[in-house]
Amino acid sequence: MTKQKISPAALICLLLCARSFTTMTHFPVGIADGLTYMTGAVISTVLQAFFLIPAAKLAARIRKDPCAIAFRRSKVLGKTYAIGFLLYFIYAAFRVLGDIACFTDYFFNVNMTRVMTVLCVALTAIYAARTGISVISRTARITFAGVIIMLVIIAAGAADDMDITRFNYAVNDFPAELTKAVYAEFSRCECLVMFCFLASDTEGGPEKTARYYLIAKGVMVTLIAGIVTSALGNFASLEKLPVFTLAAYSENIITERSDAVFLLIWVMTGIVKLTTLLYCSACCLRILRPASTELGSVLLAGFLPAAAALPLLLGYGWDKVIYSPRPAAPIIILGLILPAYLLCIKHEPAPEREV
Repeated sequence: MTKQKISPAALICLLLCARSFTTMTHFPVGIADGLTYMTGAVISTVLQAFFLIPAAKLAARIRKDPCAIAFRRSKVLGKTYAIGFLLYFIYAAFRVLGDIACFTDYFFNVNMTRVMTVLCVALTAIYAARTGISVISRTARITFAGVIIMLVIIAAGAADDMDITRFNYAVNDFPAELTKAVYAEFSRCECLVMFCFLASDTEGGPEKTARYYLIAKGVMVTLIAGIVTSALGNFASLEKLPVFTLAAYSENIITERSDAVFLLIWVMTGIVKLTTLLYCSACCLRILRPASTELGSVLLAGFLPAAAALPLLLGYGWDKVIYSPRPAAPIIILGLILPAYLLCIKHEPAPEREV
């Protein structure tokens, strides 16, 4: 399959949709207050600017994803890279699919079983993943515009309830809490690995794209946390779907409540993120097994996270996943160490090979 090219702005919107879904679903578990989280998010974003340098330089030098670059070096190295990225993308898709099914059923009183919710979401993402990254990125542009509109509506409706005194300025052992917030924000950024895999598909410069994305991501995460915390206080860090909680009680001149707007945008950001993860997983599967078809690889990529999530969803044990720590080690390995290694080794000229 010939890879499609996308604009830097489209990739930025796609990654912002993926990151905003995680932020709107729930804040990091165990963080004392929103102000600490906001500070940690800013520091983490600055660190990520250095973190993405190898991936951005590699994408700018060799216009292929890390798996394809490693495959040119040797088949064993290429398959090792592909397996690593595949496992992480499947894990991330597992969490996204489960979050959508669990919270949709829990908060929005959907009159169908969780099996049907998982099936509908998975089939939608599989169909969208087959359309290619350019179509996914165009959808992401529309969706991110919806995120901005939603935040404006919610902020306007909750403006009277916002109070800067709700930020908790007295935190016990602030250095430890801040370190925890920095780590938590970093471990929630699956989009760093997504950028590493997709940066070579952009028509512009990957380094400039990474810079603009991180600036926009830092502003977006801080803005969402600030709006919710200023209205709900420390309660925001304990609540599932904190933005929904604020939307359900906000009143504005457009709608009586904003929870319907939130539901639409939240589901759309989740679909965009899940679709992108399935697209990347399918690319890895075709590297591992070049004879596999596009449809077969996408179907398998969608089946694996759905099969893993269903037992926990049907047994109402998804809270174990929500409150489990997100590992940062895979992000460091896939987003920093592996691209840095490829950047350091000498690459022999090779004929173009589309995966």
